[in-house]
Amino acid sequence: MLYPLYRIKVEARGMAPGAHIVVYKVCWFSGCYSSDILAAMDIAIRDEVDVLSLSLGGFPIPLYEDNIAIGSFRVMEHGISIICAAVNNGPVPNSVANEAPWIATIGASPLNRRFPATVA
Repeated sequence: MLYPLYRIKVEARGMAPGAHIVVYKVCWFSGCYSSDILAAMDIAIRDEVDVLSLSLGGFPIPLYEDNIAIGSFRVMEHGISIICAAVNNGPVPNSVANEAPWIATIGASPLNRRFPATVA
């Protein structure tokens, strides 16, 4: 039996007026547990989401021990795109997490740069 996860459905307005956003709460005051993260991924598959975005992770670990990589592989097999935060613990070399090849790993930069683009 899975513990109930909080699901919040909100209506978003903007570039994709038909979009729906579902939020799965997997982190608590005591931490983010792999069981909750994997359960949320299973629920996202059941909810037939199109994109799953995770701002979770820590230090890089081997793929066979990385629950986010393992769970996101299953999500990818169901045709869902996965986007994860890079979680760079730099300036230490080789400190980017969520680097599995089936995950779109996105990083941020503290530099004040702008890359304007037009969306049609």
